[in-house]
Amino acid sequence: MKTTSVLGVILLLAASASAQSARSADELIAAINAVPQPQADQSKFGDEAYKASLERDVATYRRTIAPLLEELATKHPGHPESETAAVQWLSGLIGDEAEIPAVRKKAAAFVAAHPNTPAANGVQALRLQLLFGDRTLTYADGKATLDSIGADLGPDRASYDLTVVELATDLDPARRVELLKAVNAPPQVAPFVPGKIRRIESIGKPVELTFDDVLGGKKISLTDYAGQPVIIDFWATWCPPCVAEIPNVKAAYARLRDKGLAVIGVSLDLPGAKPAVTRLLMQREVTWPNFYQGAGVNSPFSTAWGINTLPAYMVIDKQGNLAGSYPHFKEALAAAEKMLQ
Repeated sequence: MKTTSVLGVILLLAASASAQSARSADELIAAINAVPQPQADQSKFGDEAYKASLERDVATYRRTIAPLLEELATKHPGHPESETAAVQWLSGLIGDEAEIPAVRKKAAAFVAAHPNTPAANGVQALRLQLLFGDRTLTYADGKATLDSIGADLGPDRASYDLTVVELATDLDPARRVELLKAVNAPPQVAPFVPGKIRRIESIGKPVELTFDDVLGGKKISLTDYAGQPVIIDFWATWCPPCVAEIPNVKAAYARLRDKGLAVIGVSLDLPGAKPAVTRLLMQREVTWPNFYQGAGVNSPFSTAWGINTLPAYMVIDKQGNLAGSYPHFKEALAAAEKMLQ
């Protein structure tokens, strides 16, 4: 009987791996396209068992194509399809927000290894998204990332500088204000800078807001909620992360409403979008009051508080004073929930 040595097995495996690594871009694309994609039936979204089954199918699909996407991106970074492949591959590595810092490092390493390629171009855009989703972001890290992306930022660099200053977790209020004032903001962003500074310097000071609820027209004022913490949720129908957060806001509101939590939505939708706003609120069964400002990102109330990126949240304490502002609902909820204890 003929036997195969351990060394022989290793050589066979190495040869197999080498053959796989030598696959052409077209072969990899064909392999990716050959994997059947899960088909969602929206009429069954109310069925929890169906949703769980669909989620499992999607997870299996992603695991199956992940090595193919990685191979296409890393072995053929100059191929036009590698741009999408690289973004899908790296995005698929994020199971939850805690994994964003590690994926940011992998994305930076990929760009360094494959400069000036279609794949790198796609990953540069992804790096910006990941940067602003990283809850551990420091000012030095954010600035270094923007510097490394460099010319790809174009004339928007100053806008990104402002966002880094806002999101950095290691800046005290005085330093944050100093840096905001130092940014040479472009004309489309400059009107928001005073409001950004105001949000920092107004902690502990009263916030005034009166409006007609977009659903029903009832007059609403922050003074109606004296003795209750209020989360002001800045959102828009055109903002996918805002819409995706609605179920989480609904769950928190249902759990804590009887304990005193209040929520007010402030829409940054465009002029003429009121029907779309009311339709979405009704479809999602939103029951807290909503302020349709009607002038997009240039709406007076949100501009006065420097809100030009969404979603965004302000928390008002039981005395009607600004307690803090947050880029993520979880953080705003945690701050408001402490006031209910």
